[in-house]
Amino acid sequence: QEVVLTRLPRGGLRLTTEETGCLQASVLLREDAFVSFSAREDLSLSVKLTLLLDALQLFVNADTGGGAARGGGARALSPVDSLRMECKGEDHPLVLVAASPVADSHS
Repeated sequence: QEVVLTRLPRGGLRLTTEETGCLQASVLLREDAFVSFSAREDLSLSVKLTLLLDALQLFVNADTGGGAARGGGARALSPVDSLRMECKGEDHPLVLVAASPVADSHS
C-alpha cells in the first residue's frame, strides 16, 4: 500500500492512500501547520505507507522516550525538535531529517 504526497494549490500537503480501489483516505496539512514550508508546485511522489509510518514512529518514540529507550539495552533517544522532509526529485529517495533541541549550556 502506498501513500501519494502532493502539494496543495495554496500551500501545504495532501497525503492520499487507497485500499483495493474502493476506499480512499486523504489528509490535508495546511501550510500553517509547518514551521517552514517549501515545495515545488508540481510535487507528487509515492511512498510505501508502512515505511513512512515506521520512520515517523521513530521520531514519535524519540520524543516520548519510547522505542529503544524503553527497551532497556539500547541507547536512549533524544527528543526531536523538528522534522524536515526532503526529496530532490524523481528517482530520488524521500529523506526525513530530525533535529534535536540544543541543550542550554548556561543552566
